[in-house]
Amino acid sequence: MDGIKDLLVASGVRQKDLAEKMGMKASQMSLYFNGKSEMRADRFVELLEILGVDVEASIQNKLSELDHKNIPSQCGTSHMLIKLDRVRGTARKSLKDLIELLGA
Repeated sequence: MDGIKDLLVASGVRQKDLAEKMGMKASQMSLYFNGKSEMRADRFVELLEILGVDVEASIQNKLSELDHKNIPSQCGTSHMLIKLDRVRGTARKSLKDLIELLGA
């Protein structure tokens, strides 16, 4: 979560404040940042949104990049969006599972 740490510093948000905004204990947030626990995908998206990251726009931009790189149609935007819709319906997916499902 090094990139997230950079976002925290840039936005002036402390881990403790982030944990509070997400309704969790600072100790749990510390476990995530120290790699001792894996954050669920839905919580990670919430974290990014609190830090001002437009997750949906970021995904759309990445899908657009893939389309421009002539990725075979089986891995194109529509295929990726179908996978993404499956994740949205499964709130307990971990970030690792999300990344594997999207094929990143």
